[in-house]
Amino acid sequence: MIWALHWNLGIFKSWLTQSKQTPFVSRNTYPVLFLPANWPVESLLKCILPPVAILTQLWWYDGSWTPNICPDGTVREGHFYPTHISAWANTWVLLAFMMSGLIDMLGRLVELPMHTEHFFTATAFLLQAFILNTSMAHL
Repeated sequence: MIWALHWNLGIFKSWLTQSKQTPFVSRNTYPVLFLPANWPVESLLKCILPPVAILTQLWWYDGSWTPNICPDGTVREGHFYPTHISAWANTWVLLAFMMSGLIDMLGRLVELPMHTEHFFTATAFLLQAFILNTSMAHL
């Protein structure tokens, strides 16, 4: 929610400050309030927070590592663990956002093809929508 508010405020500010000399252009990241505009805070957060979330979700879900297969001696021995499968699916979404952050950082260092950063961010959101849609279909 905070990230969405940050993007909405950034888009709104860019729209209001447009002119004929500098028309509105969609951006992949927006400056964070009270910090210099050239600091890649949003890109760094997209690189740092997903590994933390992945480790938290997979390691501390039940207080131990989250396996995909039900352990021996349980009723569902040898079958997929349904709740853990969704945790592993969410890992792919977080990896896509981390890749988007890495591409954003790379785009600050070298000239990438036009809209490459937009493509990777859109792919991360599409993967999230796909996984949410398919997981909701099986409830």
